[in-house]
Amino acid sequence: MGYTLKLFLRIADITDEHDAWDLITGEFQKPAQIAEGRVWQKANDLTLLTILKNCEDNVRSRIGTFELAKEAYDELKKAYEGKTATEFYALLDSLTNILFDDRKTTIDEHITHYEATWNRFVGIISRADLTAAQDDGFWDGLQSAAKRVPEKRG
Repeated sequence: MGYTLKLFLRIADITDEHDAWDLITGEFQKPAQIAEGRVWQKANDLTLLTILKNCEDNVRSRIGTFELAKEAYDELKKAYEGKTATEFYALLDSLTNILFDDRKTTIDEHITHYEATWNRFVGIISRADLTAAQDDGFWDGLQSAAKRVPEKRG
């Protein structure tokens, strides 16, 4: 999610000098003037909404009360870039607990959601530095699973 989010926010121009990603980096801070503050507030709201719309429910609940996009993004990084066993178990759990309910979604929507979750799982696990972790087989299992490509439907 991180890189895709960064790309999207970098193309979302806010002013001639700033894009939405500048809110995350701190380059575009809330100005003191009211007129410029409105521009900043809309940029903050756009960025915050983009973050909220593109994360899983369990992560959204962690960041849903933040009013500043930068704070939400910092918490988002903790959720997705953590290196603790608990966070990796939660990541695996988000993948294995996707249930299909034909009253809420179509099978195509369900598969699309699963594929997006799988891609996030693979992206996070493939970038994780697990060299310092004491391995009881869990880390190897996660990395092995991330290397497997689910069969394409069709």
